[in-house]
Amino acid sequence: MIKTTLVAKTPDECPSFLRCNAQLCPLDKDLSSRMWYPDEDICGATGMSEIPWLKKQRKIARKCRDKEKYFTVEMLKRLSQVRRGTVGLNPDGKHESQLKRWLFVHPKYEKKERTPGELEVLRERMLRARQFLGKKATSS
Repeated sequence: MIKTTLVAKTPDECPSFLRCNAQLCPLDKDLSSRMWYPDEDICGATGMSEIPWLKKQRKIARKCRDKEKYFTVEMLKRLSQVRRGTVGLNPDGKHESQLKRWLFVHPKYEKKERTPGELEVLRERMLRARQFLGKKATSS
């Protein structure tokens, strides 16, 4: 299967522009000032599905209980996991103070790169733990 990539540079050039109602367009230059509520549309343009924050949008739309609170792209990028309890910002509150508090509570997630030696040590620990738990279960 061949993946097609979108070559558009602005929202107007996107082939889905006329029928798209997404509040957060990956091609938008002013994306940082936009808000998105979990019950609103998500960009479905060809070639955009692999953008990590768009994936998180889809998860939030499926799992989020409180559809009355909004998210920004900065918040979507910061989330490491999306759960049912994931909550956005209150539209009635002050945006800056809420955003600052939300970003403090959700620190930036960075995947740790491990060396082959570190991975081998972790594998050995897991094997020992499984063996220990297996022996414990059979002795009970």
